[in-house]
Amino acid sequence: MSTFVMQFMHNIKSIAPEEARILSHVNRREATSYLPATAGLPRVCILLLMLLSLFPAKQSHAQLPSDDGSFLFIVRVDDILSRNQTFMPSSIIPFQEAAETAGVPVTWGVMPHRFLEANVNRGEMTRDLLVSVANGHEISLHGYIHLCQQCQSVSGAAFWGHEMYCTVLNRPLTYAQQERLIVDGLKILADSVGVRPTTFIPPGHASDATTHQLLVDYDFHGIAIDKPVSLLQPNLFNVGTAEDFGWELTPANYVQRRTEALADIRNRGEAEGVYTLLLHDPFTRYGYRNGLLIDWFAEVIDSVKAEYRSHVEFVTLSEAASRLMAIDTGITAAETPSWLGLHQNFPNPFNPSTRITFTLAESATVRLQVFDVRGSLVATLADGHFAVGEHQVRFDGSGLSSGVYVYRLESGGFQLTRSMVLVK
Repeated sequence: MSTFVMQFMHNIKSIAPEEARILSHVNRREATSYLPATAGLPRVCILLLMLLSLFPAKQSHAQLPSDDGSFLFIVRVDDILSRNQTFMPSSIIPFQEAAETAGVPVTWGVMPHRFLEANVNRGEMTRDLLVSVANGHEISLHGYIHLCQQCQSVSGAAFWGHEMYCTVLNRPLTYAQQERLIVDGLKILADSVGVRPTTFIPPGHASDATTHQLLVDYDFHGIAIDKPVSLLQPNLFNVGTAEDFGWELTPANYVQRRTEALADIRNRGEAEGVYTLLLHDPFTRYGYRNGLLIDWFAEVIDSVKAEYRSHVEFVTLSEAASRLMAIDTGITAAETPSWLGLHQNFPNPFNPSTRITFTLAESATVRLQVFDVRGSLVATLADGHFAVGEHQVRFDGSGLSSGVYVYRLESGGFQLTRSMVLVK
C-alpha cells in the first residue's frame, strides 16, 4: 500500500477520537457557541478535509528540519503585565497551571521596569514569578522598558515598543546605551526574583549586530527575533518568533484563531525545527479574564500532542537555543570529568562580592582564576591541592567596573568556565 493511501487511512481512523476530544473541551467550557467548524459537517465532508490536509502548504524559512519531522515547541508569553490596561492585571498562575496540566514549560518574557511601575506591579509579578521559577518555568529578559531613546515616540511604529533598535529612524542605539539597558534589567531581575536569564527577547523583535555582540559579551546564548532560525554569532542562536494567534481572543474569532494557529504550526514547525506559540501580555485582556484564552491554549496543545505525539518536544526558549545551536554547528558541550564540577556563582549578578563553588570527587590540584571579557587576568582565587568535597571561595569586585567576568577552573588538563555579571 502506498504511503499516500496509508496516511489517508490513518487520518480516517482518527476522525472520531479527534471529534470526541474537541467536543470534550466544548463541554468543559459549557459554551456551545465555540463548537468546531467540523462538528456539524457530514462525515464525507470531513473525509474530504482530511484528504486535503495531506497536501501541506509550501514550506518556507526552512533551517533545521530533523530527519523524522520532529520539532521543538516553545510556549512564550511576552510582557506579562502591560502599561496599557483595560482591566487591572491578573495573575499568571491560572495560565501556568493549564500549562503544567499539559506538561508544558512556559518562557515568560519579563520586562524588568514593570517591577518599578506602581500602576502595574503591586507585588503580583514578584509573587507569581517566584512560584513560576520554583516550578521549573523560565524567565527571558524582554528588554528593559519598551521605550525608545532615539525617537521617544508614542505613535506609529514606536507604539509597538522597540528599544534596542529604532524602527522609526532606522537607527540603532550605541553599544553603551544598549549595555545600560541590559545591565539595569539584569539587576532588577536579580533583586526581584533572583534570576539571571540567558535568553533575550528584544522589544518589537528589533535588534542589530551591536545587540548581538552585546548579548554574547554578557553570556546570553539565545535570542528571539523575526528572522530565519539561525546562528547569528558564535554562541548566539535565534530561535525565531511567530504571530500571536491568541491576540484579543473573543467568542467570534475563537475557532478561526485556533485553526490558523494549528495550520501555522504544521507549516513552520517541521520546516524550521522549532515553533513558538506566542502570546503578548494576555493577562489584562478580555480573553483571559473570562477563561477563553486558557481553554484555547489547552485545545491547541492537545491537538499538537495528538497529531505529532513523540515527534514534538516542549521546551523553554533557552533549551531550544542550546539544542538548535548544537545541531547547526555540530558542536555539543565538551565532555567533562565526573570528578570535577564548577557551579554558577551566587548571587549573580552581584555587587560587590559573590560566592563561587567547585566540587571534587577525588583530591586534586586546582587553579581557579577570574578574567575580564578581554581575557586579562583579574584574580587568582585558588591555586593548590584540595581534598575531596565541595569548596567555596569569595570573589570581591569592589575595585572593578560593572561588566561580564569569566571564572575558570583548571585541573588535570581539564578546564571548566562560567560567566558572571558585576552590576554597580
